[in-house]
Amino acid sequence: MGGAVSIASLTTDAGGGTAINGGSVTTSGAQSYGDTVSLGTATTLTGTTGDFAAIAGGGSDLTLAFSGATNIAGTVSGVANLTTNAGGTTRFGDGTVTTSGAQTFNDQILLGVATVFSGTAGTFAAGLVGNGFDVTLSYSASSSLTGAFTGIDDLVIDGGNTTALSGSIATVGGQTYSDAITLAGATTLSSSNAGAIAFQSTVNGPQALTVNTGGTTSFAAAVGVGTSLASLTTDAGGTTAINGGFVTTSGSQSFGDQVSLGANTTLIGTTGSFTPGVLGNGNDLTLNYSGVSAIDGGFTGIANLTTDAVGTTQLAGMITTSGSQTYSDAVVLTGDATLASSGNAALTLGSSVNGGFALTANTTGTTTFSGAVGAGIALTSLTTNTGGTTAINGGAITTSGAQSFGDQVSLGANTTLTGGSGSFAMGLIGNGFDLTLDFGGTTTLDSGFTGVRNLATGNGGATTLSGTISTSGTQTYNDIVSLLGATTLASSGVGATGNIAFVATLDGAQALTANTAGTTSFGGAVGAGTALASLTTNAGGSTAINGGAINTTGAQSYNDAVTLGATTVLTSTATGNIAFATTLDGARSLTVNTAGITSFGGPVGGTDALVSLTTDGAGSTAINGGAINTTGAQSYNDAVTLGAGTTLTSTGSGAITLGSTVNGAQALAVNTAGITTFLGTVGAGTALASLTTDAAGTTDLNGGTVITSGAQTYNDAVVLSADTTLSAGGNIGFATTVDSDTTARALTVNTSAATTFGGWSAAARLWLR
Repeated sequence: MGGAVSIASLTTDAGGGTAINGGSVTTSGAQSYGDTVSLGTATTLTGTTGDFAAIAGGGSDLTLAFSGATNIAGTVSGVANLTTNAGGTTRFGDGTVTTSGAQTFNDQILLGVATVFSGTAGTFAAGLVGNGFDVTLSYSASSSLTGAFTGIDDLVIDGGNTTALSGSIATVGGQTYSDAITLAGATTLSSSNAGAIAFQSTVNGPQALTVNTGGTTSFAAAVGVGTSLASLTTDAGGTTAINGGFVTTSGSQSFGDQVSLGANTTLIGTTGSFTPGVLGNGNDLTLNYSGVSAIDGGFTGIANLTTDAVGTTQLAGMITTSGSQTYSDAVVLTGDATLASSGNAALTLGSSVNGGFALTANTTGTTTFSGAVGAGIALTSLTTNTGGTTAINGGAITTSGAQSFGDQVSLGANTTLTGGSGSFAMGLIGNGFDLTLDFGGTTTLDSGFTGVRNLATGNGGATTLSGTISTSGTQTYNDIVSLLGATTLASSGVGATGNIAFVATLDGAQALTANTAGTTSFGGAVGAGTALASLTTNAGGSTAINGGAINTTGAQSYNDAVTLGATTVLTSTATGNIAFATTLDGARSLTVNTAGITSFGGPVGGTDALVSLTTDGAGSTAINGGAINTTGAQSYNDAVTLGAGTTLTSTGSGAITLGSTVNGAQALAVNTAGITTFLGTVGAGTALASLTTDAAGTTDLNGGTVITSGAQTYNDAVVLSADTTLSAGGNIGFATTVDSDTTARALTVNTSAATTFGGWSAAARLWLR
């Protein structure tokens, strides 16, 4: 046909060939070419339907403009540019469509066999139905796939340049994109039989990409670096392999399947979610999302994990790295979470941490909390392992349950820890900051606390102590305290800045030492539940006993000044010495019970007289401080030894009773308007230097013997309640009456000096020898 043809229909038989040289064939009906069509010029074929045995283009362009079905049973070759119109469908049945130029398919393409399309460019504007066959697109310049691509077995695009995608591509098997991909519209790629979907070059374009396969989705090159994708979504099956280092979207990234890294990787977008987690394969991962990063499953095999400073990271499950983990943005727990570094690297939470779930941090490196933890929503618990260090720099950690620090804690700010219970297995370094422990349950301090400025516990729960706790300021234990091991509390503060205060009860069968130049105060009973092994305070500062009772099995050594703030009973149940090395004051009654030695190394009541003083019948009392002043009675029921010249004074007519022996080469003066009673021998072991009673009151001699190396001066009335021998190296003087009790008593006075009787009473008979 040498010219344009316009007829109703056209049919050629199967033999020979048809040469179209006139440029166009137009029919109102069908065109059916049973033989091979060859072109002599650029040609347009127009009709309702078109059937072709084969096409040989002869280097010319071909346009197929059929409103119905176009069917090409054989090969297409030698065509320059091949175009189909927008109506109907085009079916290829031979397997090879080759042009030297572009292929533009404006209608839907149907395959009757596995087909290879090759040319410079390929445009599929209305999709493709594969009917279960493979499709290969080999365009040297570009290809464009728009609409629905369905029923394909395997799809391969290997032209080596660019492919534009828009719409959906569904295959039974795999999809391989060897050239660079540009998203021209929202695109969904899917494989129904777990086929691999592989992007072997870059992916760009401001559109959404969804990939659904039970096989592997792989990105060999950067995604969204040239032009950010709108979003990226993978389904719940299979694996996504990110090997190109970057995925950038302007919107969300949702990985429903496990992500596997083949290179150090940075993910950038608004939000990111990783439902089954990430397998790092030893590579670094950086998450830079401006919104929420949702890490919902196990992260393993990552070298270093980093999130940026904006947005929020949601954590749940196990996150394991060989290197560091750095969460620069706010963290919210959406489930119990464990952060672990197997390479002794740092775990850094650079902003706030919240969420009603448990957080565990395991590393032998440093775990750092730079922001407040649990301030918005309390964690259920916080646990660190036994290696490394935990740095608390955000000022507060709040949990509804336990806080268990298995490693050493270091403070970077004044800090308050609030929760159900708290334990510090390796102690704490305060770095000069305050620490408040506000736990409703048990606070366990198991090892050395050093460098804290002011330490306080809350008023609920209980605190258990063991080891050494050192502060530069105060220590205030507002809850009940139990000793689990020998404990030393030390403050280097001066005056009130070094106070150590027990506000409530203190128990535990362990030794307690308090060393401070401030005041050590006991606001509750000590050892009432379980007696302490011993109690020692150092020589600086003072001790305030305000709780009424201190019980130890061993010694009590008060090396600083003691003040009583309540009626007090001090007890050692196992012959422990109770020693006051310096002054003892306070307008309260004091009872000291021990089978050991009770010693007063300084004045008692010199500044503020005691109400009364009582020692029990066991042990002995050593008075070495020179004076004991009370407003009421003094009852020494055990043996008394004087280590210094001593004056016992009751300013309120209280009885002063020495219930056992009195010895010591020192002067003793007893001043009271009440009764002074000696129930045991005086000076029989070691003679007193002298004995003097004041003019008020009465002296009852009931021990039988008083021996002094110097004078004995009884300025008050004397009553003998036993036969009595007074021996002195000096004068013996009775300034007023001397009587027996209701029984006549013998009095023997032995002295080489003067014996003076200044008064006489006939109330009772007295035998003088």
